[in-house]
Amino acid sequence: MIDSTGNTSVEYTFSKDHNIVVNSLLRVNNNTTWDGNGCKFTLMENAPVEIFGEQVPLIAPKCSTAAKNLIFHDIIFEGNRDYQKEVEALYPKPWGHGYHNFFTLGDLHKVSCSNSLNCEFYNLSFEDNLGDGIRVEGGTNISVHDITGKRGGHDIICYNAVLGGEVYNLKADLAVNAGVRTRSAKNIKIHDCVLNGGTGMAYSPGMQIQSTATNWVSSGIEIYNNYIHDTWGPGIQVVGNVPNNETVSIHNNLFVSCGAMPAANKLPNVGAIVYDGFPVDIEYNTVAGCYGFGFAAANYDISSTYPATATIKRNIVVGTKKALYPGTGSGAAIANLLGSRYIFTCLENDTYGNISDFYDVAHSRCLSVDPLFVGSGDYRLQTSSPCRFNGYQLGRYNGVDD
Repeated sequence: MIDSTGNTSVEYTFSKDHNIVVNSLLRVNNNTTWDGNGCKFTLMENAPVEIFGEQVPLIAPKCSTAAKNLIFHDIIFEGNRDYQKEVEALYPKPWGHGYHNFFTLGDLHKVSCSNSLNCEFYNLSFEDNLGDGIRVEGGTNISVHDITGKRGGHDIICYNAVLGGEVYNLKADLAVNAGVRTRSAKNIKIHDCVLNGGTGMAYSPGMQIQSTATNWVSSGIEIYNNYIHDTWGPGIQVVGNVPNNETVSIHNNLFVSCGAMPAANKLPNVGAIVYDGFPVDIEYNTVAGCYGFGFAAANYDISSTYPATATIKRNIVVGTKKALYPGTGSGAAIANLLGSRYIFTCLENDTYGNISDFYDVAHSRCLSVDPLFVGSGDYRLQTSSPCRFNGYQLGRYNGVDD
């Protein structure tokens, strides 16, 4: 137990050469900072499930419904994923069942935006665990940045019912689930992340924006300046099956080879961005070589019945291929599989070299020309690109320094 009175600020400073074996649960009071100086926390082998149980995090506030002013930085967390026989005895595939989350803020059974306030996590590495990296079950002003992750057992960062927050500079090799996930969250910025789904382990989207809880809605989500590649699910999934969710803004992102879901999973609606049940504003993105669709109003794995709008403007979508388990319209750059539930404003996009450019989407002032990227793997535009115009350019790098 690492503890303090919680009434005044306390900082625990570790040494870089510390390699701390976690063999009991760690709980902290409010106003606490951990400065790891690059030290390592390693979960013990065969952690007993009667202590390290389902949805029992390794590290958490002592008061799960009134935490505030917690800071954790410069620490490596190792979950010993391959040496957890007690969880394997319960589940042949032990990941994703809520065991060995590194951090949890809030209370899964008493979700409220007041559960945690003004908490920050940065310069952390999450490696080889069976659960989430950071899971927030209700909070306000939560910041997570400069994080690396690999071989996680669920989401790297999960924001449930968070009001105001930011996730940025996450670099993750995905395994099992998303790099960043929000549910019923408001006023969240997600930016400057690099998410690699090409591990052969992650069936999920790179990012998931969800609103599925009764009496909760999502609003003010902005996703920008991210690079998402080689995912099996969509690069970004946006889905809400409750009413009154507000617009998700997705701009200035690069998607490459997303949607490579194996055919055996029978999920045809993949690609760069797949959305249902939310209004979306999709502008100035570059999509190259994705499977299924570039952008699609479609049901990936959760469906909605609510109408919404989609603005799709000034993007570049090239080389879209059919999904490995192709369905209706597969291979289209921009598609609508939801009929009249979505009202589209689709204009000034460049769609080139796709199986088809549009499926059931009215569009105007669009191009179908080679955008002339700088070179292989470099999706900036050449100076002679037909996607450059006076004062702006199409795709990822509009308004961004080349």
